[in-house]
Amino acid sequence: MAINLEDVWVGYGRRGSYTLRGIDLSVPPGGSLTIIGPSGSGKTTLLRVILGFLKPSRGKVKILGQELDEVNFRALRTRIGYIPQQLGLVNNLTVLENALLGSLSRVSTWRSLLGAFPQREIDQALSSLECVGLAEKVARRVYELSGGERQRVAIARALVQTPDILLADEFLSDLDYVRAQEILQMMKSIQRQGQTLVMVTHDLILASQWGERAIVMKDGLKVAEVSPDELNASNLRELFA
Repeated sequence: MAINLEDVWVGYGRRGSYTLRGIDLSVPPGGSLTIIGPSGSGKTTLLRVILGFLKPSRGKVKILGQELDEVNFRALRTRIGYIPQQLGLVNNLTVLENALLGSLSRVSTWRSLLGAFPQREIDQALSSLECVGLAEKVARRVYELSGGERQRVAIARALVQTPDILLADEFLSDLDYVRAQEILQMMKSIQRQGQTLVMVTHDLILASQWGERAIVMKDGLKVAEVSPDELNASNLRELFA
């Protein structure tokens, strides 16, 4: 499995208080998964566990067949792309410069500080920007872009990293329906190239249109795992009752 969680618990604060409780989860290589649930249900916490940013109180996390621990964290982390909810772009940098940030794990510190990226990395960034439809805007500053264009820069930056797994956390929440649909189609195209995709959302419509499987979170529990076409308001009302 590309991602495999077995009986994962995550605790915060006082002893016996858990944000995630007994989570089992598997995603095959090249698969896609949607994580849906209301605010505070544990969606982002689950994503941070997969990223290795949070260590479970108990349970096992395996990424690409290897246990995600202190020994393997650095190597595995470079194989996981991440698009945070706030995108994490640098507004004063150009589109190309932001995309190049995806190559930092392969570029020496002095090169990155001086902006002296190898030509192969520049070519990779340009290719990724062309893939997301921003080839004509590589010299624009990010603050000059629309919301949809910023989403595309964040995707291009993740693609430059050449990850095996791509995680996205509520990254469509600020877009209108038309722009969100465009980005979803782009994500589907990326998956067809063999990447494993996981998207977190609270939007029922988006969740029902994307992913091969969906898990529903409530109060730190995985309360259901269904196909996207089984996601509807009636079913969710029953699960969240």
